[in-house]
Amino acid sequence: MRELNALLLSLLVSSAVGCGPSDQCDSGAWRCSGDAAQHCEAVEDGNGTHTEWAIDECGAGLCRTDSADAFCALDATPDPNCTFDATHVRSAHCEGATLVWCDGGYDTERQDCSQRAASGGAHTCFAVANANAVCAE
Repeated sequence: MRELNALLLSLLVSSAVGCGPSDQCDSGAWRCSGDAAQHCEAVEDGNGTHTEWAIDECGAGLCRTDSADAFCALDATPDPNCTFDATHVRSAHCEGATLVWCDGGYDTERQDCSQRAASGGAHTCFAVANANAVCAE
């Protein structure tokens, strides 16, 4: 009986070694789940690699998807100044001294160019024809 218990314990321990979290998703997948943008990422741990959802809480009604990504919008309404690009290349435009980044037709990031002047950086938003706007001097 002692030998049987030792054998069973050995099998139990050997089957547990290398066991880690299982994959939660397919690497590279994305989705909105409630009010959170989620991206499937590979995670390395002591037992190997598995995938899990990285979660970015957006706020009520602000998670959006396009043909290539899930992202958090700053407003639930699309911005008519955002150029929508089905390949999900970000676009940017100026609103006064503010540089506004867009994804999927929605504002996703705002940068006050005038705030950068205090640290010796650019201080105004500059629109470039057929290109993204930038903070410049």
